[in-house]
Amino acid sequence: MDSRSGPSQASLRAMESAEALRAGVAGTRFEQVDWVAETGSTNRDLLDELAAGTPGARRPAVLVTDHQTAGRGTKGRSWFDPPGGSLLISVRLFPTVAPNRLHLYVMALSLAARACRLVAGVAVGLAA
Repeated sequence: MDSRSGPSQASLRAMESAEALRAGVAGTRFEQVDWVAETGSTNRDLLDELAAGTPGARRPAVLVTDHQTAGRGTKGRSWFDPPGGSLLISVRLFPTVAPNRLHLYVMALSLAARACRLVAGVAVGLAA
């Protein structure tokens, strides 16, 4: 962002969308929804908050960005996206289900991704 001209139009739209999302999830477990234009890794940011004991870090959270510079995928592989090419989201949960039922979260997320494609025509890729 150029400090002389202020946020770009895309950044302003994203900030407005983040505010609308916050309003939409008010009263649910996902009251902490944050958007940043760029970060190293959304997963790392959420884990670092937890490790540092940041106030509110023991609650579920959603972190959204348009660009990651040090993203990690499955098995430690690098995750690359061109700036503005993806909407990247990490969700921090504290599941209360038995460990042998955690796979249900993955199934639910997969169904949500499929719904995005069927309803909105948006192809969603998932990375662990």
